Amino acid sequence: MFDSKTYLYKMLNMDHRTLDKYLANGKPFLNRFIFSLTAITNCSVNALLTVIDLQLLFSQERINRVRSLQSLQDRSNSVLTENVINPKL
Repeated sequence: MFDSKTYLYKMLNMDHRTLDKYLANGKPFLNRFIFSLTAITNCSVNALLTVIDLQLLFSQERINRVRSLQSLQDRSNSVLTENVINPKL
């Protein structure tokens, strides 16, 4: 739980527009984290993470995302095209 959006996006290295977007649409950030302006009351205090733990989770998730994108790029093939109507283009 954070007292301020400014503190949250600074601590998690997020752009404020990204945070606002995910607060507004309710979709999971990095397909894993949901932000809300209302407190989640059915959660035990033991389930809360420290800021450091949350930073580590975000960092790991970002690294995993970059690796999966690189893996996808490694599997992609080059495509050559030619303009048969106007080859000079």
